Amino acid sequence: YGVQIYEIEFYKDNVEYDYEIDAATGSILSYDFDAEHYQPEPTQSTPSQSVPTPSNDSTYIGVDQAKSIAVSHAGLFVSDVSFLKAKLENDDGRAEYEIEFCRNGIEYEYTIDAISGSILEYDSEYDD
Repeated sequence: YGVQIYEIEFYKDNVEYDYEIDAATGSILSYDFDAEHYQPEPTQSTPSQSVPTPSNDSTYIGVDQAKSIAVSHAGLFVSDVSFLKAKLENDDGRAEYEIEFCRNGIEYEYTIDAISGSILEYDSEYDD
C-alpha cells in the first residue's frame, strides 16, 4: 500500500534468516529463520504414515513443552498469550509441533522439533 519494505536474507551457520524492514522507520515488520540442509533422522515409519503417533513413542517432548519453548523464546509467558494452533505434524519424516499464538496484536508462529525441542523455524508479524 505504498510502504517501501527492505527484504533482507542472509545465512549464518547453515541457517537462513529473512527480515522485512520498514524502509521509512527501520522497524522490523517480520522475521524468520530456517535450518538449511536439514536431514531428518532415519526412521522406521512408512512413507504413507501422515502423522506421527506419540502414544507408542515416549521420546516426544509433548505439546505443552513445545508451547513453553516457543513462548519463552518470544520472551513471553504461557499465561499471557492466546494460542491459535498447537499440533503435532509430520514434515518429510520429521515429527514437529506447529505452534501459533498471539499477544498485543503480534502473531507468532513456531515449528519445534518434537524429539529434541529445537526451534526449527519461527516468525512474528503484526496481525492485520
